[in-house]
Amino acid sequence: MKALHYWYKSTANDAVRTWAMYKPPQKDGQPTIWIPMARFAWAWSAVAERDPYPNGPWIFRSGSGQVTLQPLQKFGFPKWNKFSPGQFGFVPANYGAIK
Repeated sequence: MKALHYWYKSTANDAVRTWAMYKPPQKDGQPTIWIPMARFAWAWSAVAERDPYPNGPWIFRSGSGQVTLQPLQKFGFPKWNKFSPGQFGFVPANYGAIK
């Protein structure tokens, strides 16, 4: 009998900076740019597992988070060194594959 391989545990650990931006209306036909007004820093982490393994439901095991209560008011424009190419799946391509 061939063994089934299941995804049994998932962990997330993210730290994020979010900008509140404003784009003024055009003036005399001149285009405007987005202007940063404030920056928030926040983070979260969590762990979930299948229980009972391998076919049980996903159970939240632990998690935490934090956010700046007062946004930063002195900072430059945001700079991106990575971007999300769009939607992506969280389930591995070989999920439930028979090996």
